[in-house]
Amino acid sequence: TMKAEIILLCVIIFGMEMIQIMTGGRSQTCLCNGKLFKEIRLKRIQDLKVFTETVYCLRIEIVVTDKKTGEKLCLNPNAKQGKIILQKLG
Repeated sequence: TMKAEIILLCVIIFGMEMIQIMTGGRSQTCLCNGKLFKEIRLKRIQDLKVFTETVYCLRIEIVVTDKKTGEKLCLNPNAKQGKIILQKLG
């Protein structure tokens, strides 16, 4: 019947949402999914933000804004410069 099909569709959609939440859906909300820079010249940095681990992204992220372009760049928190920044802010 039509009612049973609608209920089944709702259950499937709900199940898919729950699976995404419980598994890999988290990594999609991280800001730094592309290239991680080992070092960024201090002259280029307009702004620097550190994002700690959350339920949605399970890693620390360091995002800097380039002075000239306004582009957001991701600094590797495990590289030397990243570790120094985390140490000074922590």
